[in-house]
This record gives sequence, C-alpha cells and structure tokens, in this order.
Amino acid sequence: MKVEERLEKILKTLKDSSEPIVAREFAEKYQVSRQVIVGDIARLRAAGEEIVSTPRGYLINTRLNHQITKKFICKHTPEETIDEINTIVGLGGELLDVAIDHPVYGELTGALNIFDQADADQFNQKVVSGEASLLSELTEGIHVHTIAAHSMRVLETIEEKLKEKGYLA
Repeated sequence: MKVEERLEKILKTLKDSSEPIVAREFAEKYQVSRQVIVGDIARLRAAGEEIVSTPRGYLINTRLNHQITKKFICKHTPEETIDEINTIVGLGGELLDVAIDHPVYGELTGALNIFDQADADQFNQKVVSGEASLLSELTEGIHVHTIAAHSMRVLETIEEKLKEKGYLA
C-alpha cells in the first residue's frame, strides 16, 4: 500500500470514529511500525488536519469548535496532580495543555488533551507508575493550564474549586 493511500485510510478512520485510536492499532492494520504511523499523523497534521493526541490515542479535533478556553496559573505538589486533573474533568472541563517557564528553554508547552475521566485515568496511571514525569516538577510546581468548557459558568466553577483547594498560584 502506498503512503498516500494509507494516509487517506487513517484520516477516514479517525473522522468516522468517536473514540481515540492508538497508533499500534493502525500499525497492525496496515502492517507497518508504530513509528511509521506517528510519522503519518505528523504528515496529516502538516497538511492541516486537526488531529490531537490524547492519553488514549489519536482523534480528530471537533470538540473545541464551540468551547470557551481560559488559562489558569497553578501551583501544587506532584502528589496533588491527580486531584487537580480529576477536579477539572469532574466539573466538566477539558484540560488541553500544560505550560511552564523554563529558565533555559523559555516557555515549554505539552499537549494534554484530557477530555474526560477515561483520559484522566490513563494520564494519572502513567504518572503513578513513573512512566511519565510532570513538567511542573521543573518549576517547583508552578505551571499554566489551558482549560476548555462549554460555558463560562463551568470555567468559573472550576476556578472556584481550584482556588478552594489551594491549587491556583
């Protein structure tokens, strides 16, 4: 199968799916390596496709079209990260990214794309298992999140709860 044909099939599959799809599934289906699929996704993104990576796999970004976003400056311990994420998602927010101000590299941003409790659980599992480190560990817990929601009221509720828990800087 030619690259162009595989790209078309990957894109169609993503557009037809309401659930994230992991690179391994595409790799098995098209009998290529996972790394080839990662490159294919990069090509599709470069061509303008809105493909996002979530803790559970790739999906087409149609979720954010009708949402409001707000940035929150947070500071807490690594141990409080799971509660922070569960609070945001539990109140109807979607955690899009995390950014820190690194003294050498400047602003570093990592896409999180945690849209629901299943994504939160997957992310939290990686953190607890030691499979992943937190960017905020490089800045004594200080970081910025972009959070999306369907209404300003949801964002205000999230802000109130994060403030109440002492997670806002």
